[in-house]
Amino acid sequence: MGQLLVDVTPFKPIIKESKSRPGVFEVEGVMQRAKAENQNGRVYKKEILEKHGTREKYIIREFDGELEDRELIWHRDEDTRRVTVLGGNDWKLQLDNDLPRELIIGKTYAIPRMVYHRVIKGVGNLIIKIENI
Repeated sequence: MGQLLVDVTPFKPIIKESKSRPGVFEVEGVMQRAKAENQNGRVYKKEILEKHGTREKYIIREFDGELEDRELIWHRDEDTRRVTVLGGNDWKLQLDNDLPRELIIGKTYAIPRMVYHRVIKGVGNLIIKIENI
């Protein structure tokens, strides 16, 4: 027989109806952060995390809003990456030969392998989920 979940911690989500799928509701909110106290009072190290029930791996990364601009350098990665924004305001992503694009909480962005790119600082900390695809 199944068990009833009784130990929960609310995270003040934003619930809204999907614009692209009527009748479907989307939930937004910071579920987990690295190097910061989470809703359960724990601090998780920046390490590879595993999606529940799958073998897909991802990294949660947090950029401190106090970083100096010179620390956010142009670079490229060996793998194509899917980046989902979990937190942060007015931060931008710029790919080589493109204008900067605003990073919007809840949106996912693709960064092709070996393409130079950089993050441009916004307000507060930027929290992203990085998946190699």
